[in-house]
Parts: sequence; C-alpha cells; structure tokens
Amino acid sequence: MANPKSKLRKVNWIKVSGIVTKTGKKGRFSYKIDGKGKAQKARMRGRYTKVKVAGKNTKSKAIMVGMNCNIWWEGPKSTPGRVECMK
Repeated sequence: MANPKSKLRKVNWIKVSGIVTKTGKKGRFSYKIDGKGKAQKARMRGRYTKVKVAGKNTKSKAIMVGMNCNIWWEGPKSTPGRVECMK
C-alpha cells in the first residue's frame, strides 16, 4: 500500500452468472448475464482476480468463448474478484 494508514474498504460483491461471448488480450473478456440484454465487459488482474475452470485454479487464458461462468464483481466497469467457469 502506498499509504499504510489508509482505511481498507469493504467490498460488496455481486454474484452474477453468464456466458462468455468474447475474449481479448490481457485477460479481457465480454459476457452476457443471464436474463439481461447487453453484454458486459470485464478485465481481470493477475494478482487480484482468482480464476477457476472446472474446479481447478488456473490463469485467465483458460477462459474460452461459450463457457458458463459465475462472476463476483462490484458492478459494471469494475474488476472481478473471482471467476468460476465450467466447460
């Protein structure tokens, strides 16, 4: 931390499930939330985002188009904290 006296904030995670519609460089991916019309975009960070595919810890490169995923995030334009996908 840049300032060790700064307060830690509590994160209010929102769990959504959806299908990955597009993948990109550096852990970027788009997904469509179940029952919603517009695809959302997310960018994962290596240290921050925990990724699991089929129950095993892995890197974001393992996420492919068409996978069903559960995503824990704070809302649009935020970095997911956890992504769990099934093949």
